[in-house]
Amino acid sequence: MNELIITATPVAITGNFEEIKTELVENLKAFDIAVTDENLAEAKRMATDLNKLAKQIDDVRKAKATEFKAPVVAFEAKVKELTTLILDGRAKIITQTEVYENKVRELCKKLLLEELTRLNESFAISPEYRTANIDKLAISSNLTGGMKLSKKAAESVLEMVTADKNTQDTVNSRIANLESICKRAGLEPAINPDAIMAFVREPEASYTEKLNRMIDTEISRQKAIEARMKAESERKEKEAAEAAAKALKDAEARADNERLAAEHAAATAARKAAEELDAAKRETEAAEKRATDAEEQRRAQAIQLALAEMEREEAPKEKPQQTKVFFLTAKIKLCCDINATAEDATNALKQIMADNFGDVISVDVLGA
Repeated sequence: MNELIITATPVAITGNFEEIKTELVENLKAFDIAVTDENLAEAKRMATDLNKLAKQIDDVRKAKATEFKAPVVAFEAKVKELTTLILDGRAKIITQTEVYENKVRELCKKLLLEELTRLNESFAISPEYRTANIDKLAISSNLTGGMKLSKKAAESVLEMVTADKNTQDTVNSRIANLESICKRAGLEPAINPDAIMAFVREPEASYTEKLNRMIDTEISRQKAIEARMKAESERKEKEAAEAAAKALKDAEARADNERLAAEHAAATAARKAAEELDAAKRETEAAEKRATDAEEQRRAQAIQLALAEMEREEAPKEKPQQTKVFFLTAKIKLCCDINATAEDATNALKQIMADNFGDVISVDVLGA
């Protein structure tokens, strides 16, 4: 392409500048006055005349400047046309270059993905461990002249897949050894593998530190559970022993009551037999006497039974006319039947308090 050659003849601008200048200097002397009240109007008129003269000269400047600039404007238009042609051609080349480079990158990415897939399958990498990202490798320099994947690019993919393989092997090894590690630490059952997933891929030192901390926490937790279970077992054994003792005491009380009832029945029977014998001896007595005696006997028996019943029952207390209120907080051990519930124990306590003119405001039952 030929080199652009531009020639120009410098414009020589001439005029009667000095002549006009000399005339102006001479004429302006007439305007060099001291303004007073008498010549104020004249001074304003003189300022207007000078402004008009300055505008006339500036108008001449603008007209000549436009006339002299016309060749320059035409010159710039021609040069701009040339540069526009050049830049349009450049834009076409850049567009084609970008299209080509995109095709090359897509081809490179396709080959990289194929290599990545092949290596993942070859190393048996599970999907959750496939973290290799080949996007940054998809550049034209990673292709050979024959449009094949370069050795350097293939090695980069291999390096990423190997890192994923190492991570997978490390995680699988840590999970496989978790149970034996927990057993050696005295922790049974072992920690569930799901619990270590948050840090199982961390470096060895960090992983070991967090695993040991988790094992220590779990051992403390299990010891606390065992202590609570032991205390609960001891409490239940104690309650069972107390219940058995109470049941034995209740059985003995029932046996005593049954014996007393039997003795009472036997005494009544003996008394009745004696009365019947006595009645037989007095059979000669009048029927009215026998009826009267029998009625008295029945009344005596009724009175005796009523008195026996009254002896077993405690006379109700009378509430004092004046009372003082106490609010008490106490731990109360109440022995109940083996089949009794927490509600039974609560009601028994309320009854005891009611018999003594008291109220149970709230109850928390332990060992329910």
